[in-house]
Amino acid sequence: MEIFYETIHHFFKLISYLVRYNWAVVQGKVKPKDEYKGLAYEDAVIIQLDDVEEMTLTLCKEYNMQYEYIMDKMYYPDVTVLYARLMNEKAFSSYNEYLNMDADEIYSVLKKFDQQLAGNRYYLDMKNRAETLTRVAPGSMAPVFTAITLEGDTISLADLRGKYVILDFWASWCMPCRAESVHVKEIYQKFHEKGLDVFSVSSDKDEQAWRKAIEDDGMVWNQGILRGKNKKHVYELYGIVGIPAIWVIDPDGKIIAKGLRGEKLKDFCSQLFD
Repeated sequence: MEIFYETIHHFFKLISYLVRYNWAVVQGKVKPKDEYKGLAYEDAVIIQLDDVEEMTLTLCKEYNMQYEYIMDKMYYPDVTVLYARLMNEKAFSSYNEYLNMDADEIYSVLKKFDQQLAGNRYYLDMKNRAETLTRVAPGSMAPVFTAITLEGDTISLADLRGKYVILDFWASWCMPCRAESVHVKEIYQKFHEKGLDVFSVSSDKDEQAWRKAIEDDGMVWNQGILRGKNKKHVYELYGIVGIPAIWVIDPDGKIIAKGLRGEKLKDFCSQLFD
């Protein structure tokens, strides 16, 4: 019970900090100090902050993180597990960053968790993310999916077997995607006759905007658009959290490169054919 009361004490202290912090933000009084940045939870909660000017963004972030953990764990009767979660702050602090990590980085973070937390949803989210990234990493077979063509037919990634394929996820509203299409167009024009194909897959909701972008940018290669639940399915299949997202696939359907753009993509394709 002592652990339980200590946890609740920290919890309500953090609530108090948040209320004062938000009021300080409204009044424009908060001036974050460098010495508080990156402060660990177990240190932050025992700091006595009597002046509102000493509130920091770090404390606010710590509160938001701990509040969600506590609310999620209130369903567990064993308060020692809750306490263990709070003491695993350094592992949990990586949760909001894991979407920008590669599989190896995520697995290294997962090692920081206590074994008793291996069933926690934060742990499982990161584990699932790492497994997805591994599934679409170079050396793996590219997951097959279908999309709708400009003519309203269905095109499958499997239809392009026998050629090297640049698989490009994009959208008409995505300016980095449109800029990347310039490089892809150059690569296509240079290597298409040698056995390179391109499959651009759009997530556009506005079909007319999709068609116009294809025409404006001169994207004369294979085009597909993901509709309805198929978009969510394909994005989850490939672990896509941002576009453009590009893979290079060999004639057997195996992924040989991922995440290359611009000159790096040109150089890679040149090595395949020159």
